[in-house]
Order: sequence, then structure tokens, then C-alpha cells
Amino acid sequence: MQIIPRFGWPVIGEVKLINARLYGTVSQSKVSFGTLDKVLFTGKTDTEFRLPDMDVVLQDTRARIDGELGVIGIKAEGGGNLRSGFAGELAAISQTLAIKGCKAGHASLYGKLTITGERPNFKGPLRLASLACPASGLALRDAAVQVDGTLDKALDGGDAALVPRIAGLDFGTNRLGAIGGKADLSYRKQAMNARYELTAGTLASPQLSAARVTLNGALRSTDAFAKLESDGKLTAADLRLGRGLDAALASAQKSGAKTLAEPLLAQLRAALARHAPGSRMNADFVLRQTGQVTNLIVPQATVTGGSGEVILGVSRGELVTGGAPAPRLAGNFQTGGAGMPRITGQLERRAGGMTLIRMAMADYAARGASLAIPQMMLAQGPDGT
Repeated sequence: MQIIPRFGWPVIGEVKLINARLYGTVSQSKVSFGTLDKVLFTGKTDTEFRLPDMDVVLQDTRARIDGELGVIGIKAEGGGNLRSGFAGELAAISQTLAIKGCKAGHASLYGKLTITGERPNFKGPLRLASLACPASGLALRDAAVQVDGTLDKALDGGDAALVPRIAGLDFGTNRLGAIGGKADLSYRKQAMNARYELTAGTLASPQLSAARVTLNGALRSTDAFAKLESDGKLTAADLRLGRGLDAALASAQKSGAKTLAEPLLAQLRAALARHAPGSRMNADFVLRQTGQVTNLIVPQATVTGGSGEVILGVSRGELVTGGAPAPRLAGNFQTGGAGMPRITGQLERRAGGMTLIRMAMADYAARGASLAIPQMMLAQGPDGT
């Protein structure tokens, strides 16, 4: 340690840590290294935090941090002034991390750490062998994110460019494979703004499967993520019935043997299979979440078959969940295409939380059987009845 004499109290000008072993703790999202905090976290004024104006040399410096997240091992090397000129390498690893109800297996971070103009910058990959969040049903497999992030001077915000590569993502019974893309985000004053372009090679769910799903848009949060809002566009190609939905239709077709249901359901399944190759979906969306209430708005969405015919069209769609016993739906839809039933419908939300559903189906015929629904009206109460 180098002490610089001056009028008044002397100051620490340089600190060398060679083969040092540090031990720290994390409590309520704050890191502490005990008595060393007086050296590491000086420079705080009545206005904002500043990095200390001192030179630091790190050689084979290692740290172990225990606490609410788990056990984290850190290794750092480098040297330079902590306000501008520091350059080095940083590595961190943990076999198990616990973050807000989620568990990450074998997490690692490695890259270059530099400080210019009091703003630390980190470039390198963050890797996760696995991530599981039982409460939400979210799970990741073999994930890596290339990070290029810069913190503000006060270390209370910053900007980052992220390039993810994820082998697989599960959300309940829905699975995405081969995920890539990019995202740019900033976080300041407990508010985040981000732009993202994400692509998944495959989608599989009990209701639907697809190839090359893309999601482009913006994400905003306020009040430390208490409120979220995202808007963008969702596209997918080669849509097919999921195994669960197709199995349900096949079971209904079998149960309807020797009735008008069997030929109609057989024609429907054949038409869906015929339209699937080359099909595509385009949807615009706005997603808002405040507390337990989630509001999904779909101004326009279409599913087009490989022949170019529109199989499904949705306009002014809205789904609200949370804050009421039953989800609330609104919007217009229509179906069509060769071999498909032609259905038009409207879901209208009425005062008091009631939903009124109006539907009509033109004559749908197959092998001597036919079915038409000139008009159908259903009323759903606020409790789902």
C-alpha cells in the first residue's frame, strides 16, 4: 500500500493485492468485505457515489462471497487507476445460484474489465448450464449471453448490449429451441428500456408447433420492474397442430364414428395438415403487466396457409388475466381456407365484467354430413360462469 502525504490527512495512492484471498457476504443485495469496505467504497459524498481515486494492482487475487445468492468464487487480475485507466480480467463461477425463487446450475462469467472516465466496462460471456424457476415454469438449458456492459459513474445504472445463445427454453408445457438474437438495454432511476430481436429455431406445445419463431420489439419497466410494458411483432413459419390438440381431435373423430361428427372432423384435420407446409403467422402485440394483472392486446394477427389463404384472422384482440376469477377476452376473429369451416366471431366485454360471445358458422359439409350455425350467443359472467 502506498500512502501519499499531503496537508491534512494523508491519502492512499496505490493498493497492491498479490495472492490475496478475500471473503465477503451478500445481504439484502449489498456486498460487504468487512473492514476492507472503507478502502473499496470510499469517495461517497452527499450527492452520489464515486470510485476512489487510487491505483490498484491485482495479481492472482481471489474472493469467495457467501450469502443469499449462494457461494460465488471470483478471480481478478489487472492494474490501473480506479477512476480511469484500470484494465484487467474478471472471472466468477458458482455451482448453484438462487435468485428470487430460481436456481441456476454451474454459472460462470469471464471477460475484460476496464474503467474509463469513471465508467466500468465489462466484455465477456455469461454462461448457465441450467436455470429453473418452478413458480413460473420457466427453465433454460445450455445458455450463454455475450455481454458488453458499461456502468454509470455512480454505479446505479448503465447500458448493455447482449447477444444470447440458448439451446432450449421451457415455459410450462411450451418449448423453444435454438434461440439467438440481440438486445440493447439501459437502466437508470429504477427504469429500464430495451430493444430486442430474438429468433427461435423451433416451437413445440400441446396446441401448436412451428419453425423459426421471431420476436422483435421494445420493453420498458418502471418502479424497479413493478410495471412492465412491451410492444412488438411476432412471426412464425410452418405452423402445425401440436400433439395434444391433434390427439384431442383424433379422439373426438373416433368417438363420433357413425355420426356427422366423424367426416367433418376428418375433413378438418386433413385441411389443417394440408395448409401447414409453408404456413406463416404475423401478429402485432402490446403486453402490459402491473402487479398481478396482465393485459395482452393484439391489434391484428393472421395465420396464412401455404396456399396463401387466410386460415385465421384476429383483430382488436385483448386478454386480461389476474385481478378477477376468470380471464377476460375481447376481439373479433374469423376462419377460412379450402376445407376449413368459415366461422366469424366477436367477443365483447360488457359493463360489470360480463363477456358476450357471438358466433356464426356457414354450412360446413363432408361426405354427406353438414353442419351450420346461423347464430350462437354465449354470456360469461365475471366469475367465469
